[in-house]
Amino acid sequence: MTPGEVDEVALKLLHTADWHLGKRFSQFDEPDRITLSRARLDVVDAILAAADRNGADAVLCAGDLFEDPSPDRQWWEPLAKKLSATASRRPVFLL
Repeated sequence: MTPGEVDEVALKLLHTADWHLGKRFSQFDEPDRITLSRARLDVVDAILAAADRNGADAVLCAGDLFEDPSPDRQWWEPLAKKLSATASRRPVFLL
């Protein structure tokens, strides 16, 4: 590099937080509760697709992935599969 030249290095992150997978939505009837709870998991697909569309180098989720500190298998297992499938394209950091 010659003097005065700027070496531009940029890291493009997609930042997200507060997924609250497993939220119960007790104020709704049972069918609507199930629909709303499942929709939260579907949003993860939309987040990962947005990272693809925008050329993100990494995805950063800053906490509250699950509603409960010990989530049921029905919540963490599908999330683990989704994140494993995207691991080859970019890292996903979960705080």
